[in-house]
Amino acid sequence: MIATVVTQNEVSAVGIQLQGVTTTGFQIRLREQEANAQSHVAETVHYLAWEPGSGTVNGLRYEVGSHGVNDLSTPQWFAAAFAGTPVFPLFLSAAQTTVGEEAYSIRQTVLTRARAEEKLQEDDSFDTESQHALETVGYVVLGTPGPPGGGKDAVFVAMGDSITFGFGDDIPSDDFQDGTL
Repeated sequence: MIATVVTQNEVSAVGIQLQGVTTTGFQIRLREQEANAQSHVAETVHYLAWEPGSGTVNGLRYEVGSHGVNDLSTPQWFAAAFAGTPVFPLFLSAAQTTVGEEAYSIRQTVLTRARAEEKLQEDDSFDTESQHALETVGYVVLGTPGPPGGGKDAVFVAMGDSITFGFGDDIPSDDFQDGTL
């Protein structure tokens, strides 16, 4: 479930919180900054509901799912790699739960052909505490199918430089789930 406010009927900014997302419905509320009174005039909200799964539609690969995200950057590996051309993966996400008490936004920190990383950033308009509970985040990724051997099954040949000696890849967040660098 992905939703967004498409009108501006009041001067205060507002975000969306979803909860109770099922195959037959969901609950939605508008949430102003934490320091503001939590009352807002009606706004128009558009949404996209898509069941979890993967496949191809009109030549575009898609994957729909959910994962747990908190205030630390959290990777979500795609079931298969997406190609980088002609359409680089488009990644959309939205929170499906409201476990924590404070309002938050989802921040995408990485997007590659094989994964996206996100974290939750709490609203700090009332306090500076920034830790947030684990929330369920739904996502949709669209793109052209990856080439055979893309992603984890790819074979790379490196010649020269320190990468062939095994030094230099010290970024754990770009490792595969099984620990492969």
